[in-house]
Amino acid sequence: MASEAVTIETFGKISVTLGGTVARHELVNYSAGSAWVISDATGKVAEAVALQAGVSGDIIEVALIALITDADAPYTLGNYFVGATPGAFQAAVSTTSGDKEQGVGYAITTTTLLLYPGIGLDAVANTITAAS
Repeated sequence: MASEAVTIETFGKISVTLGGTVARHELVNYSAGSAWVISDATGKVAEAVALQAGVSGDIIEVALIALITDADAPYTLGNYFVGATPGAFQAAVSTTSGDKEQGVGYAITTTTLLLYPGIGLDAVANTITAAS
């Protein structure tokens, strides 16, 4: 049986109201109307990591930084970027023209991933930039 990813440490934890369905550990951003939604490479930059699942109108906790572990070792060592799939993060920059190249984390080991979407790592220059 597959193990479930577990959040082992967070920084900058806040409560937000959802504007759509969100799964735990998906990347989210602030949207119009004081609501938070899942982010993807074609939309607004990722600003936080959902620490709980919920649906529109629910209040959940998100974190600016989250250290996640998964005993199934699903991570590839190195940088992680906002994914083309809504809410997802991936080990490679999206190759689709026009997609964002926002760095959102780093896999420390194959079982441990540090997500920091609000900080943002420029995929081209490999420098830290503010999320916008």
